[in-house]
Amino acid sequence: MAMQDSPARSAVDVGSVIGGTYTIEALIGRGGMGSVFLASHNRLPGKKVAIKLLHTEIANGDVLARFKREAEIASRLGHPNIVGVENFDVMPDGTPYLVLEYLEGETLAERIRRAPLELEPALSIARQIGSALAAAHRAGVVHRDLKPQNIFLVPTELAGHAVEQVKVLDFGISKMRGSQTVKTTESAMLGTPQYMAPEQATGRHSEVDERTDLFAFGAIVYEMLSGQPAFDGEMIHEVVFKVVYEPPVPLDQRVPTLPASVVAAVHRALAKPQAERFESVGAFIEALTGKPLLERRPISTPPLDGSSPSAQRKKATGNEAFAQTMGSGDHAGSVAEAQPKPVRPSAPTVDSVSQPLTPTVARARGRITIISAVALGVAAIAAVVMYVATREPAPTVALQEPQPTPTPHQPQPQPPQQHPQPPPQPPPQPPPQPPPQPQPLVKHDPPRRSSSTAPPPAATTEPDDGCADKLAGAEAALASSDFTKARQLANMALNTEGIQPTHVQQAYVIIGIIACRKDNDEERANIALNHISAAKLRKRVVDACHDVGLLQTQ
Repeated sequence: MAMQDSPARSAVDVGSVIGGTYTIEALIGRGGMGSVFLASHNRLPGKKVAIKLLHTEIANGDVLARFKREAEIASRLGHPNIVGVENFDVMPDGTPYLVLEYLEGETLAERIRRAPLELEPALSIARQIGSALAAAHRAGVVHRDLKPQNIFLVPTELAGHAVEQVKVLDFGISKMRGSQTVKTTESAMLGTPQYMAPEQATGRHSEVDERTDLFAFGAIVYEMLSGQPAFDGEMIHEVVFKVVYEPPVPLDQRVPTLPASVVAAVHRALAKPQAERFESVGAFIEALTGKPLLERRPISTPPLDGSSPSAQRKKATGNEAFAQTMGSGDHAGSVAEAQPKPVRPSAPTVDSVSQPLTPTVARARGRITIISAVALGVAAIAAVVMYVATREPAPTVALQEPQPTPTPHQPQPQPPQQHPQPPPQPPPQPPPQPPPQPQPLVKHDPPRRSSSTAPPPAATTEPDDGCADKLAGAEAALASSDFTKARQLANMALNTEGIQPTHVQQAYVIIGIIACRKDNDEERANIALNHISAAKLRKRVVDACHDVGLLQTQ
């Protein structure tokens, strides 16, 4: 891929269209490697994405390979606690870019900066990080740059409760077992020193494995609970020296109320020798929280070389279900298809037809044919016998016994004298009875399903969306300058199903004020104003921005 003719900075600005699909709305952040923009999907109204562009002047072979690998790994893992990647492509000027799911919330670093976490929320976050890492490790991927800045907390409503979903970011410098895509010199130091394992901090990349991530994980949990890094210093070389040679301050000295099991688990994860750390993320989580980590088995593709034992077996997929949706409105032939098909002997396979029968096989098939014929005959005879035994008996007819023939010397027997019989009288008729009333058939009436006799009760109440309560809480948090809580509640209100237009504008008023007062971000404030039509509400945002020197033209 030719990159040398590309400009130093890609000409991407607000309003630019990427890939004919995404319209840039705002700049989220810019670093030494590239820039991240907020964009909207042109064909899916309301869908937001984050687009990560790599600076072309640094896009050499290794950097570009890492950038592309970030997309491949995140897409391959497909884990709910790993940021989703929707696309990887290259702009016409040669600038590569990633399309990521857009996250609203804050990083774990921002959360720790405010105050240390209580034990329960810290362990909840740790379990979600552990679930993401375990999925990566099962796929043979080592993150190598795990730190609070790469862990994002997304406010989410689950079963009526406000929770935080963890998203692990940036697999850009990750290592895949056995991969030679990116060759790194032994002296190069990749990652963030405060969270590096000793083998990584000293550049021994051939020794990096899952236990390297465990060391960084332990350092993150240490910092969540204490509010202070496990290894700190004013200069990078000072931090690296402590990581390699000095143990951290005991965690129970900084947080005396912690359970001994939690302290022991964190310090074992921070052991200098790899062999003294936990053998897996699951073992660390179980020791830390007292509960085993539920292993999520993602549906993965077999190796390209077909070496998987199950590579030759057909996998159960949803392709058949998706294919049926294409003909869901076509019911022609459905009656014919519903009829049972006659059972037929299996047709011989190609192999059995093409191969000549040996004498042994021929004799065996002949015996099978004879036995089958005999069995069919016996079954036919049994059917006839059963029919005769179970059919209705025929009415009996009185037969007159034959008279013996008289001989010449034997007198003819005289029949008995017949007396005249009176004519038969008709039997007395019973008095007429009223016609019988029809009785309900109970004994032979088939059972009826309750679902077919009565329709289900209709819902009488509508769910309360709770937008007003969330916005009231957001306004209260804004008044007390708790901008993080205010933004979280406003975003939760926007994500509520059935939100009213007035509530949408109120939520964007809060977001716009926070953009100016906290973030000093005029572009994000303008985006919020685009969603506000009421003049009084727009004035609130503009006045708040004027107070900090922004939006002076409005």
